[in-house]
Amino acid sequence: MTTFKITQYCGECDGYGKVADRNPINPGHSLVDCEECDGTGDKSHEEEYDTITDAQDDYPRARFTYI
Repeated sequence: MTTFKITQYCGECDGYGKVADRNPINPGHSLVDCEECDGTGDKSHEEEYDTITDAQDDYPRARFTYI
């Protein structure tokens, strides 16, 4: 088994790292760092797989780093 760091775009901010602090239609809104990803636009975690192909089957749009 190999441990992979699996990195995906944050679903809360769609990978931008910023979200509106209130309804974006409101002209007084501001963009703030996303709390889910700390403003990076990415979320990562580690999992073990036999091969990178197995990891890609579970996370087809992710980026992988061998640990």
